[in-house]
Amino acid sequence: MKNCYAQFKYLLAVYELSKGDKKVKNVDIAKRLDVSRPSVSKTLRCLSKNGFVDDDFSNEVVLTESGKAVGKELFNNYRYALLFFRKVLKLDDEQADEQALTFIATFPEATVERLSQTMKNTIERQRAIRHAKQDQ
Repeated sequence: MKNCYAQFKYLLAVYELSKGDKKVKNVDIAKRLDVSRPSVSKTLRCLSKNGFVDDDFSNEVVLTESGKAVGKELFNNYRYALLFFRKVLKLDDEQADEQALTFIATFPEATVERLSQTMKNTIERQRAIRHAKQDQ
């Protein structure tokens, strides 16, 4: 998906707020991202043109099938990057969030996929080690 940082951020927010299927109010997106409603409308227009949200987003936002698929992929990559930046690199929550978004929005898609899998494996290994230590 070749879009700008803001579109990734908004699509991710809509996906998270909608849990994939529910309608989302523009005001909730604005609150979540701490932006103005006109900013939400502007970016939703771009997401609509790219086929990620339904055209009628004046009151409520609904993800298209494409939006759900891309949102799910973004969410999974973001989640592992966020955990990696928090748990492995020990960044604070704000830095980890910003870095995870920057990572998924700016790196080439193939690189994001490969590094996300590596981060997932690293996090799972750390969990297994912690559980093994707790069981002793």
